[in-house]
Amino acid sequence: MDTGAGNSSINLMIGGEAGQGLATVGQILAKSLVRAGARA
Repeated sequence: MDTGAGNSSINLMIGGEAGQGLATVGQILAKSLVRAGARA
């Protein structure tokens, strides 16, 4: 969502049971976002 002030935000929720690799999903997502040029 663009607020018009050069800021944007994305909310993403990932759920699952313990042991289903959520940490791995988070790492893949973070790496993908960095490669796409996303920054905090």
